[in-house]
Amino acid sequence: NRIRVYHVHLAGATDVSLISTLKDGSHKPARKVLVADLAGMAGLSVSLRKLDNFEALALLPPEPGGQRLLMMASDNNFNARQVTAFLLLSPRR
Repeated sequence: NRIRVYHVHLAGATDVSLISTLKDGSHKPARKVLVADLAGMAGLSVSLRKLDNFEALALLPPEPGGQRLLMMASDNNFNARQVTAFLLLSPRR
């Protein structure tokens, strides 16, 4: 597994919720920007880079300077080969 977090921009994208097929190509896709890729993130241990199950994401309220932090949480599923981890990230835009 490889864990990546994207910021998805819906402005200008086609609402496809009621379209039965996208084969004709007349829709405009949403735009996404990579904000975190755990596999290549500096400062993380090898075990954190290879986590396979983040189950919680929370975008925290803005700090005084306006920056927002992203908290990610994983649990070990009662499995000795997995770990419980909390990461606090400052996503780039």
